[in-house]
Amino acid sequence: MAMTKEGMAAAVIAKIEAAYHPDTPLPEQAMNEYKKWYETVFDGVIEYVKANMDVLDGEVS
Repeated sequence: MAMTKEGMAAAVIAKIEAAYHPDTPLPEQAMNEYKKWYETVFDGVIEYVKANMDVLDGEVS
């Protein structure tokens, strides 16, 4: 499965919801801001990984 900013954001937001407010869902506007923020962060992470990825020959220890 490929990494996507949307998938990574959804996974992290689910963990945050479970840990910090499991019984009270966030208002829609707050959830939209969470999604936007995390998708922006993970877009940067994915671009960084893609730009700096090295494939090593042989076994990695």
